[in-house]
Amino acid sequence: MSSVRNTTARRADGGDKRPLFARVGFWLMIVVTLLVIVAATVVTTALVAKDRLESVVPLTSQLRKQVTDGDTAAARETALEIEAKTGEAALWLQNPAWRASEVIPAVGANFTAVRVAAESADLLAREAIVPASTLEFESLKPVNRVFDIPAIEAVRPVVVSANDAVGRARDHVSAIDRGGLIDVVRSAVDELQSTLDDARGLTEVLSAAVQLLPEALGSSEPQRFLMVFQNNAEVRAGGGNPAALLLMSATNGEIAIERQASSADFPAKSSPIVSLDPETQAIFGDDIGLRLRDATMTPDFPEAASLVSAWWQDRYDQEIDGVLSFDPVALSYLIKASPAISLPSGELLDASSTVPLLLSEVYARFPNPADQDAVFAAVSAEIFTKISSGESSLTGLMPQLATAADEGRLSVWSANPADQALLAGTTIGGTLPSDNVHSTVAGVYFNDFTKYKMSYYLDSSIVASCDASGLVEIETTLVSSAPEGGEGLPDYVVGPESRGSVSTDVVVYGPIGSTLD
Repeated sequence: MSSVRNTTARRADGGDKRPLFARVGFWLMIVVTLLVIVAATVVTTALVAKDRLESVVPLTSQLRKQVTDGDTAAARETALEIEAKTGEAALWLQNPAWRASEVIPAVGANFTAVRVAAESADLLAREAIVPASTLEFESLKPVNRVFDIPAIEAVRPVVVSANDAVGRARDHVSAIDRGGLIDVVRSAVDELQSTLDDARGLTEVLSAAVQLLPEALGSSEPQRFLMVFQNNAEVRAGGGNPAALLLMSATNGEIAIERQASSADFPAKSSPIVSLDPETQAIFGDDIGLRLRDATMTPDFPEAASLVSAWWQDRYDQEIDGVLSFDPVALSYLIKASPAISLPSGELLDASSTVPLLLSEVYARFPNPADQDAVFAAVSAEIFTKISSGESSLTGLMPQLATAADEGRLSVWSANPADQALLAGTTIGGTLPSDNVHSTVAGVYFNDFTKYKMSYYLDSSIVASCDASGLVEIETTLVSSAPEGGEGLPDYVVGPESRGSVSTDVVVYGPIGSTLD
């Protein structure tokens, strides 16, 4: 009697003789098992990456405080911890299960977005945060108006490289297609984009500074720079009326004040101070070149700065190597990181009192325009002294400078074409966009036509939208908060004719390549 064996029956041709449903069930079980494994891996990966990236958030705040406090050793440790966490998150998101999920129709874009965001954060940590954490910025402060040029040159490679890393990380995140993302992923990507934009604003300023400062400080030959105080009480597209000017000289790192002047020191011309750009002249007329106070009617800072430079050279026969411009709001930012400023009257000017005093109260306190100019000149000279003497915290100044530059309140122009080319692509360059590569930009600018100081009472609202067809719509609302009829305001503020009315030119610049409908 033969024994019975459990064997798999096969067809004569060697094929599988099991029922069809059994074969399908077997492979279905394999597929389901694999899907479960992949799903489990993806979920685990997402949780780990989320945990690592979320733990970085408080560390960045901690790092910012340590840098501001000048605690380099602690900042280095925190930076290394950030690098470890972002690196681990990026590594987890490289596993095959996650990368396979990126090709799933409809949802794959979300997996790609998360991976690119994590890789960008890791790039930022490795190539920007960790190297920059070793820098001791406070050691770069001037002492008794003398800058240490070799020290600035020593940090240049690290700062320039860090700025490049921030730019690449920002470009990676900018390239993420937001169209197919779920809300939670889109929100996280947008938040990272905003963070990188802010970081880029700061690193651009620092990178330009360490590259330009040695020459600007007279490392090879003496330099002359104009500091221009733009008064927003008489608003201009470029900021405000260039009310006070201060000429600085620099030789081998030592800076000094050579001369101070006000816009009143420059009599109007019967013809433009220099040949004007035809397009600028078509928009603003000859006025922009006839009076120094109107040189900032253009929103393009290099053009305005070159006009101001021409006025100074015409008046004092001194060539200018560059122009540095700021307004009272930017000044209030700088005072946050500096000791309070003493006014000629003896009172102290702090961050909260700067703007109201310089844009409004000064006209009531000092009816004589010459006395007003003296206040502006004193404040400009005092903040220059605070910073150049080393009294201000450099690590405290840096974020304030970045904020002022980002808001268009701090701008720099160089007469040297090579240096100007470096400035042109930064927030402090104040240049208008020349293409739509990174973003499509429209501009709305105001020029005071009252010719007095009523812009302080002008509130504005600008709402812009762009639809799928590329149609850009801009709505601008201007409201005056001035007392009825200028009641209680000095004549120098309201003007003898306008008596409290505010007249403002609104200038709209469309995106590059756009047409007006």
